[in-house]
Amino acid sequence: MAIPAVGCATVDPAPRSGAVTHDLGLGLSGGVVTDEDDAESRFTTPGPMVGLDATYRHGFIGATQALHVHGEGRAVRVTSYSAFNVHYLAEFGLGLRLGVLAGTPSRTRPAFSWAVAFSFALPFALSPEWTLLPFARPGFRVLKDARGNSDLRMIGEFGVTLRWTYGRF
Repeated sequence: MAIPAVGCATVDPAPRSGAVTHDLGLGLSGGVVTDEDDAESRFTTPGPMVGLDATYRHGFIGATQALHVHGEGRAVRVTSYSAFNVHYLAEFGLGLRLGVLAGTPSRTRPAFSWAVAFSFALPFALSPEWTLLPFARPGFRVLKDARGNSDLRMIGEFGVTLRWTYGRF
């Protein structure tokens, strides 16, 4: 018996065939990224973000891999985001973000940064194949200056993903 769910075509708790159900989704994302300014401990002006996302789901658990580009100061940062997710009416995840600055690094904008991020998304089904996912990914970013000193700062990514779902296989 299929049960309608927000963000999915259906949720079938007991597949008739007894086979394991899998789901593959590919998406385009857009939004903003904001981070904490070290000088005044306030959030900076958001920079625009665009990217590609791939999600694999096996039942209620899954994994996401994303490649995003966002403005950071006067430079651009290319970021890879990998997360493990739990899907039940909403998506909850924990992931790692690795970023490389495509521009001139500075004391507050290092060439390389990494962050631990939490994610929350609320899927809305547009059709059986298409889903709209507004998301928030707050996290903590670790920066290292030229002397090797570490600094922990807040970072947030907020946006929406338009995801095409391959379906169960």
